[in-house]
Order: sequence, then C-alpha cells, then structure tokens
Amino acid sequence: MMLAAQAEQYLPMIRRVRRRTFPGVWQGCDVEEMESEGVIGLVKGLQSYDASRGPIEPYLWRRIQGAMLDWARREDRLSRGQRRLQRTREETMERLRAELGREPDDGEVAAALGLDLAEYQATHDAWQNHAHITTVRGEDGDEVGILDLLANDDPDPEAHLERKQVLERLRLHIEELPERDRAIIRMYFLEDVTMAEIAAVLGVSVPRVSQLVKRILGNLRERLINEGITC
Repeated sequence: MMLAAQAEQYLPMIRRVRRRTFPGVWQGCDVEEMESEGVIGLVKGLQSYDASRGPIEPYLWRRIQGAMLDWARREDRLSRGQRRLQRTREETMERLRAELGREPDDGEVAAALGLDLAEYQATHDAWQNHAHITTVRGEDGDEVGILDLLANDDPDPEAHLERKQVLERLRLHIEELPERDRAIIRMYFLEDVTMAEIAAVLGVSVPRVSQLVKRILGNLRERLINEGITC
C-alpha cells in the first residue's frame, strides 16, 4: 500500500491520540498545529515500522503521541511557577486596561501584582528570554528544552535514546558548575523558587539573579553546542 494511502487510513487516530493525551488544552494552544505534528509523527512511524516492532497501531499511537508531546514541550517551556505568574500578569493587565482605559505601565502592573518594579522587570525579562536561552537543537533539527530534558519521558524509543544522550551530557555539565550556580539551577527550574526568594537566599538583588540565570544557561547552552548539539 502506498504511504499516502496508509497515512489516510490512520488519520482518525491523530485526533483520538490528541484527545486522550490532552483532554484539556492551555490558553493559546493551537490544536491544528498540534495535530499537524501528529501527522508528521504518523508518517515517520509508517516509514520506520516493521513487523519486529509488534502490532502497527500501538506503534503508530506512540509515534503520534511522541510528536505531539514534543510539540507541547517546545510550546510550553516555562516552569509551573513562571506560568502561574505569567497568567496572573495577563489577567492583571486586562483588568487594568479596563479600569484605566489605556495600556498600564510596568509600575502599575508591578504594584497590582504586589511586586517591586525591579522584581517585576526581571521576571518579565526572564519570560522574554527563556525560550531562546533554554533550547538547543538535536541532530534532527528539533528544538529541545534544556531543563525539560530533566523530566523527559518521551514514548518514542528513538527520540528517547537521543534525548537520554543529551541529558547525560547536560547532567554532567550541571555537576561541573560551581556550587552556587548548581543551587540557582535547582531552585529556579526544579523547585519553582521565585527570583525574589533566590535573591534573599544569595543576598543579592533580583536583577542580579536574572543576570546569573542567563549567564548559567548560556554557559550550559554553549557547552552543548561545542559537543555538536547545534542551536
């Protein structure tokens, strides 16, 4: 059977996988784009399938699901704490626009959020820069979130192996960081500690914490690039 005909036969599976894997979607999620990634996973699955992999439908399900999970990780790289604060910021800005009849300035948004201006601006800078700083590209050209790798459970065996290899290198480089840098990575990305709380622990300003995070991630990114994981 031709590849196009095979793909058409299994297209209904894509929506079933999406609904089962993502019963709810987050604000701004492009469902059509997610399902398009599922189509790519389906085609790659059909191309790589052979009988030694077992029944075809469970195999294709894993490939489609893996493609969608990869897409979701690329689209949603912020930590849980950052996402909560970002949603609160968006809601606050919408409320202030209605109350003021104009676009609120940073000072007004910061005050409404209960943050000082420096902390708000540092956090906003982190949102703006996070996606660029914390992503690398594997040999297949797909973007990989550096810190997302720490909790990756990709069901696609081939993608899982590639990510595992990158993860091993990343963990090694994190272990080689100075103790303070390791602590910052742990607090900010794995424990959802805010920049203000990290600043209090380290005895530095919030903008300084933002600078440290950027420097550490830039360092990790450069080390991975030097090992052939190109950006």
